[in-house]
Amino acid sequence: MIRFLVDHNFDEDYLRATKRRAERENAKLHFDLARQVELDRAKDDRVLEWAAEKGAVVLTHDRNTLVGLAHRRTRAGLRMAGVIVVDGHAPESVVASDLLLLAVATTQEEWEGQVIYVPLRS
Repeated sequence: MIRFLVDHNFDEDYLRATKRRAERENAKLHFDLARQVELDRAKDDRVLEWAAEKGAVVLTHDRNTLVGLAHRRTRAGLRMAGVIVVDGHAPESVVASDLLLLAVATTQEEWEGQVIYVPLRS
């Protein structure tokens, strides 16, 4: 099972849609919200550090700062447990479907150093 860290800027409508879809499919997903783990005011580098320590893939809408820092961590040889960048204008149903697919069809190890953009198709 993939562990997700939901960035503080992530639209939780997508999260709710994904949880509903997972429930219908009897899939177990684990989400840590940044605010629940006291990262809601943390800088992006701390968010990535926490995610690396816990082995959590970060869900975010931040295409700029967080993605750049993720690539920088990888180039520096630091652990980066993965980032999924969700288009904030994509339909919730498409995002939920893609996130569920990624969660059940991949392993945590496959996410190491990866940055993926959702939706997966245009």
